[in-house]
Amino acid sequence: MAFRNHLYLLYLSTTFWTWFFLAGLWTNYYQDLSFINALIFVVIFPTIVMLFIGKGLLRSITKSGYFKVALICASYFAFVLLTYDFIYLKLYLGKNFNYLTDYWYLTFFSPIPYLILLPLGYSLDKKMIIH
Repeated sequence: MAFRNHLYLLYLSTTFWTWFFLAGLWTNYYQDLSFINALIFVVIFPTIVMLFIGKGLLRSITKSGYFKVALICASYFAFVLLTYDFIYLKLYLGKNFNYLTDYWYLTFFSPIPYLILLPLGYSLDKKMIIH
């Protein structure tokens, strides 16, 4: 995968986190939301967005080897977002590591890119073999 694609994925994940962060400022980074609202706005809505853009994202990066690219993309979205949350919550706000349970929705979202992008990458690779 080309270096520019890595920069592109870093840009996408940073942009996603920034919008997510800005949208959550008025709710104490989503802590003031009810469980159901946090689940909807922080987990379900981004999951649906990823479902809709996932295939296009993978195709925009490569023409083959989709599963490998899906693994890389999922890692960018999972680890970059967790890193930014760590920087904000642990280093900036001084929260202890209980933030992983207090901000459960952030922790819960982390495996979702893998659960969405890996099956998409696998199915795209499988379609290439058939065609």
